[in-house]
Amino acid sequence: MRKIFKLRGMGMVEPGIKCNATPFEEIKLALLCILAGLVSGFAAVIFRYLVGLFNNIFWHHGAHAFKGLGNIYKFLIPVVGLLIVSTFIKISLRKGEDHGVQEVIKTIALRGGKISPRIAPIEALASSICIGAGGSVGPEGPMVQIGAGIGSTIGQVFKLHPAKLIQLTAAGAAGGLAAIFNAPVAGVIFAMEAILAKFHTKSFCYLALASVTALQLRKLIMGTEPLLDLSSASFSNTYGLILFILVGISGGIISGLFMKMLNVTEAFFKSLNAPYLLNALLGGTVLGIFALYLPQVLGEGYEYMEQVFNKEHIFTFIFIMLGVKIFATAITINSGGSGGFFAPALYFGVMLGGLFSSYFGGINIEIVSHEAFIAAGMASILAGVFQSPITAIIMIAEIANCYHLVLPLMLVSVVSTYVNSMFYKGRSVYDMKLVKDGIKKLEPNLYFPNSSLKEMVKRS
Repeated sequence: MRKIFKLRGMGMVEPGIKCNATPFEEIKLALLCILAGLVSGFAAVIFRYLVGLFNNIFWHHGAHAFKGLGNIYKFLIPVVGLLIVSTFIKISLRKGEDHGVQEVIKTIALRGGKISPRIAPIEALASSICIGAGGSVGPEGPMVQIGAGIGSTIGQVFKLHPAKLIQLTAAGAAGGLAAIFNAPVAGVIFAMEAILAKFHTKSFCYLALASVTALQLRKLIMGTEPLLDLSSASFSNTYGLILFILVGISGGIISGLFMKMLNVTEAFFKSLNAPYLLNALLGGTVLGIFALYLPQVLGEGYEYMEQVFNKEHIFTFIFIMLGVKIFATAITINSGGSGGFFAPALYFGVMLGGLFSSYFGGINIEIVSHEAFIAAGMASILAGVFQSPITAIIMIAEIANCYHLVLPLMLVSVVSTYVNSMFYKGRSVYDMKLVKDGIKKLEPNLYFPNSSLKEMVKRS
């Protein structure tokens, strides 16, 4: 059989060997996708439990045990957490291994979807400790890598053809995101839009099997309810769409500022040329100060998103939380922490929606409801950060129970994507990392220039 590698528009390297699957092989792959969904769904439940466990250990049990330290203990929690996480990652990952969604993309492109079975438990433990200790990151990104690792491991056990292994790896990622976010369609679309970077009917079917299975298992164990219930959201007339355009522009700018902050903080820590423990100590110190004076920016932040949704904060404080959260997330990631960008992106979006609602509500312009601004803000940030407008539209409709807002969600997502692409040439937050590693060509929307893959890996 002849190996072929094709470069498609935004696409990944095509599954390495040309082959025609028999009906039996397709049934086998479908069953393995269901199995990957089951395991990913169960892993999402365990991961959620671990995040809650470490949160309780650090902030409740530890606070009681060391109550004599008072605020000093609060300051030390992020410091100790980042030291533990950075050390654990340093000793656990082998040379050439990395963590994060961008690593899944790179693995699919360069290694045919072969992910070490060690990666999933490493990512689960590192990210749960980081989030539990107050790291300003979320569990959704890690769950994508955990799910992808599960799918890849199952495929390697059954010695799947490389093309099928890629499908199963992506199916695991879709199941992981669907289960952790309670968003089955968005899980599938994200895996196709951001990981596979191509749309294909058969791929959708395989990924959907994993997504549905994973979410159903999660529902049986943990139940389900929307992250934010925005079913009452509304906008009254065409003039409301003008305000949504403004939200989209703002979302594109803020997502661009967040990506810029990631670049700046990464460059700063690299310029120190310091041992990883010193970076973790410095990053933990910054987060420790926030723990004392602005704890609203630590952890996943869903509790504080709910407060903004309930109109418990004024314009100025929302603005401060937005700016500091951007900085806290960048510090967490680049000083040795582990976690994802989904929860911070939703946080930015809720704050953005809250700012618009607070301002226009204050001047008695109420053609767009508070809830609609919140939904639009979340969609605009997701679309800008991940350069995945379809994922943003569907995900917000699913997690916020606001399918009736599909028109403004489409508008803000498209506008934000365009605005952000003016700064970063259509690259997502994951693409930036690939570019820095020498893995992705600088021109937008094209992976891997026409040179030898082995040569590129050697250069990176």
